[in-house]
Amino acid sequence: MHEEKGTGNRRRARLVLITAAAVLVTIVARFWPTVTLLDRMELRLVDWRFAQRGVRAPHPDVSIVHVDDESIRQIGRWPWPRREFAQVIDALEQAGARAIAFDIFFADPDTNPGGTQSDADLVAATARAGIVYHAAFGHGPDQQADPEIVAQLASHGWQEAKLAGGGGANSVAGLYQLGNVTPPLPELMSASAGVGFVNVVDSGDGVFRHTFPVAMLGEAAFPSLALATCAALLDVTPDQVTIAPGRGVKLGEMRTIPIDRGGRMLIDFAGGDRTYPYTSVAELREMISDPALMRQRFEHKIVLVAVSAPGLYDLRASPFSTVFNGVETQANIIANIMDGRFMRQMKGEHTALIIILSGFGLRRFRPAGALAYALGLLLIYNWLCVAAFNRWGLVMDMSAPNLVFVISIIGILALRLLREESELGRVRATLGKFVPESIVDRVVDADPESLLTGQRRVVTVVFADLRGFTGASENMPPEDAVELLNRAGGAARPRAASRADCGAHAAAHQSQRGRMGFPRHAELGGRGGD
Repeated sequence: MHEEKGTGNRRRARLVLITAAAVLVTIVARFWPTVTLLDRMELRLVDWRFAQRGVRAPHPDVSIVHVDDESIRQIGRWPWPRREFAQVIDALEQAGARAIAFDIFFADPDTNPGGTQSDADLVAATARAGIVYHAAFGHGPDQQADPEIVAQLASHGWQEAKLAGGGGANSVAGLYQLGNVTPPLPELMSASAGVGFVNVVDSGDGVFRHTFPVAMLGEAAFPSLALATCAALLDVTPDQVTIAPGRGVKLGEMRTIPIDRGGRMLIDFAGGDRTYPYTSVAELREMISDPALMRQRFEHKIVLVAVSAPGLYDLRASPFSTVFNGVETQANIIANIMDGRFMRQMKGEHTALIIILSGFGLRRFRPAGALAYALGLLLIYNWLCVAAFNRWGLVMDMSAPNLVFVISIIGILALRLLREESELGRVRATLGKFVPESIVDRVVDADPESLLTGQRRVVTVVFADLRGFTGASENMPPEDAVELLNRAGGAARPRAASRADCGAHAAAHQSQRGRMGFPRHAELGGRGGD
C-alpha cells in the first residue's frame, strides 16, 4: 500500500514538473520585450478570429472621397492645384457633411502655377466650412523636435488633458513619444477645426492592426486625426479628456478608448478593402449640379478625403486583406470611436493567470484524467475565445494557453509511455527469475485472453536433482540457495532447449526431514547420494 502510494506521488510530481516547465517557458516567450514567434502566432490568431467573425456592416455615417486614376485623367497630373480641394470642401459643406477630414498632407506650398492663390483658396474654404480637419505626420522619438513647429501645434494639442498615472502592472505603461511632427501649412492649421497625426502602427509582423489615438509631443498630449475629429463631433473638449496609460483615453462621459501599455488601440476592422463607400472626385464634380443627390450621398456624413490612385496612396496589410487602402484604416478608427465599439485586449496579468491555472489544474489528476482534462479545456477555451471576440470584442490570448495545453498533453502521453515501459521492464525482470526468456516473451506479448485458453504443444520436461543440495541448503542463507538453483537451472536450460522446440525448466526440489512424507534427497559430498 505504501509503495503504491509512493509511486502515485512520484507520478504526480513528474506531472507537476512537466506542467511547471510548460508554464514557465510559455510565460517567458509570451511576455518577452521584443516580438517573439509566440507573439506572431497570437497576432495571426487575431486575424483568424476576424475571418471567423466575417465582414460586418460599416458605419453608415462614414464615407470616402478619393482621387483615383479617372479623376487624374480628367483634372490633370498629380499633384493638383489646391483650389481643386477647395472646391471639394465647398461642395461637401453645401451638401450637409458633418465633418471633412483630409488624409492628404499639405505640408509645403503649392508648386503649381498660381500656387500662392491656390493655397489661399484652400485656406479660405477650410475657414468657411468650419468642419475641416487636416493631417499631420508624426515622426518617431529618434528625431529631434523643432521648437517652432511644437509652438505652432500647441493650439491644436491637448494641453488641458489630464494624464493619470498607472498603478500596479500599469506602472510601466506609457504613451508613444513623438520626436517631431510634420504639420500642415501654418495658415491651414489656423483655419482648420483641428489637426491630428495619421500614423498607424505595424503590429510587429507587417500587418497594421493598431493605431495611437493619442501621443505625447513634448509635455503635451497630441491627438490623432481620427480622435481630433470624433472628439469635436462628440462635443468633448481637451479639458474633459483623461488619459490613463495602459487603460484608456476617456472622452468625458462619452467614450473610453482602451489602449495597451504601449499606448496602442487595436482597430476593429469592419472588413477588407472597399468596405466603406467610395466616391471619386470625378464623380463628385458631376454630382455638384444635382444638390439633392449630393445631400443624399453626403448629408450628416463624416467624409474622408484621400488619394487612391496606384503609386500615390499608401497600401497596408490588414487582418482582412494584404492590400488595404490607408484611408480606410482611418475610416475604421472613426467608426470605432463614434460607435463606442472597441476591441479590448485581455490584460497581460490576466493572461498569465489563465496560463498558470490552465497548467496547474492538471496536477489534481492522474495522467489519464489530466489528459482528458487538458483536451476538454483545449476545446472549451478556444470556443470561448472565439465567442468573446465575436460578441464582446474581447481579445483573449489563444496561443499561450494552447501551447501549455499541448505541451502538457505531450508530457502526459510521454509520462504514460515511460511508465508503461517501466512496468513492462519490471514484469519481464520478475518473471525472468522463474521462467525462461522465451516463456516471458510469450506471457508479455501474447493476448491476455489466449493465456486462459487451452493450448496443445509438444514439450520436453527435464527433472533434475542436485547431489548434496539438501544438506548444504540447511546451512545456507535463503538468498544463496535461490542463486544456486538459478545457476543450476541456467546451466541445464541450453541443453534442454537444443533437444526440443520449446523452453524447458530445470527445477530442484528440497524436502525437509519428515515433511509431507517425502524422502530426503542426497546431500553434497556423497551423504546417501542418488
